[in-house]
Amino acid sequence: MSVGGDPDQFARFPGPVFRLFAEGEPLTPLNEAAQSLALEESDRERLAVAASSALRDSAADVSTVRLMENAGSASPVARRLDFTILPEPHGSALLAGLDLSEEEALRYALTESRRLYKDIADLVADFAWETDVEGRFSFISKRGAFGYASQDLVGRDPAEFLMLPQAVSLRLPFGTLKPVRNVDVWLRDPAGRARCIAVSALPVTDDAGEVVGARGLGLDVTQERTRQADLAQATNREDLVRYVLDLARSEETHEEMLATAAKTLARGCGADACQLLAVEEETWSPVAVYGEPPGAEAGVSAALSLPGDGAVSAVDGGALGAVTVYRGMPNGAIVLWRHALEPDWSEDAVSLLEAVEAPLGLTLRQIADQRALHRMARTDDLTQLLNRRAFMAELDRALMRAERTAARGALMYVDLDNFKPINDTFGHEAGDKILKRVAELLRGHSREYDLVARLGGDEFGLWLDGADAEAAQRRARDLLSAFEGLKEHGADPARPFGVSIGIAIHRSDGHESLHCLLNAADAAMYRAKKAGKNTFQVEEAAGA
Repeated sequence: MSVGGDPDQFARFPGPVFRLFAEGEPLTPLNEAAQSLALEESDRERLAVAASSALRDSAADVSTVRLMENAGSASPVARRLDFTILPEPHGSALLAGLDLSEEEALRYALTESRRLYKDIADLVADFAWETDVEGRFSFISKRGAFGYASQDLVGRDPAEFLMLPQAVSLRLPFGTLKPVRNVDVWLRDPAGRARCIAVSALPVTDDAGEVVGARGLGLDVTQERTRQADLAQATNREDLVRYVLDLARSEETHEEMLATAAKTLARGCGADACQLLAVEEETWSPVAVYGEPPGAEAGVSAALSLPGDGAVSAVDGGALGAVTVYRGMPNGAIVLWRHALEPDWSEDAVSLLEAVEAPLGLTLRQIADQRALHRMARTDDLTQLLNRRAFMAELDRALMRAERTAARGALMYVDLDNFKPINDTFGHEAGDKILKRVAELLRGHSREYDLVARLGGDEFGLWLDGADAEAAQRRARDLLSAFEGLKEHGADPARPFGVSIGIAIHRSDGHESLHCLLNAADAAMYRAKKAGKNTFQVEEAAGA
């Protein structure tokens, strides 16, 4: 920064600039920032006295001004201005002010002058630092840093002082390649205590533009971060409980709701992993997970070892958990794990689980009820197979999938032969037993990704995904053989119990509609009936 020449040279200076032409005279503003600065008369007098003193001693000085500005709002804003006072050769003094409440002012000081940077840094940070090309400290301001004297740090790698080196995967700001601001780094002081240092830094380059180190400021914000963490923990606990209470009214899917709850619980308790489990008919199963639990069965094992009354408890392996209870009965569990070094869970984590156990138990019950209703809407009550509506919807999707991938498939209509005499002779209870047995046989001769449905009365449907005509006929023969064991339940030897099967083949190069495929399977089934029953017929769909 030049101290002579045209006053317009200060127009772009970020802070106010004044000049004192002679001792005892008022300050003269040299830029717009100085003209608009609302200084109290006492501040102006103090600056003038300091400038006069600098002139008498022919030595630079720094003077601080604190003022409050309304800034158009009801709450005044505090500002701190540091004026660097520089005596000029012609007997005047230049006063250059920097607003140290703005980071831009600090950045300007860092880039303008190393000497000015070090002087100002002592005023606005706990310590200033520089590192060399090898990333080691080459300078620490005279007050030292995070409990160490400056001479104890120079020549050492900042990474030596990390509290948890294994948890840091990114480049430290002490070796930054680009400007960074207020990056929190947890370092170890001489007593081994954790100190949180907010680091702002810039890379240092040589004349060729090569990075040869970094410089910046460090501010110990341990107390502030601890207070923030405490406040966030309490706030997070309240927000989380409120969130879980609102889960049932959320528009998200059940899976998304539970996944969000697991994530929020883990973060709120300082855990690395969380698993939510549900129990149905004494079978425990995970319903949501966040992070990586220590094993596939770790959640179930922990849930089985937790007390069944909803009490929060630590279990073997360092996990913390609680069984969720609805109307006195366990219906789920929350299990947390962490990989940190601390052996005990905090009281906040325990109280958070205590607060969320009951609402989550209610939520799991509501979700279970909704899923049960969904199953009932899609399932035949007697056989527990898909009902007609659900089968048609799934078949439509299967056909669209097959058309996109040019895949094959086969639709089978299965109609029971001479079933009515069983109901008429032995009653509907006997008929229901036969229908259940038919359903078991159809399920047992189907793959997991096939569709099996009771279409109504004594009619059933199967979609054989990816099957060609040959595979479909093999399946039909297997079914006919399996149904041989049910003939003994027939009501009349002259009219034996059996099945007639109609098969419609979906061509991989075809574009059959659902309607055409259904008509083809139905026609094939009636041809099987006319052929003497207890057999199968095959027909290709006629097209779209």
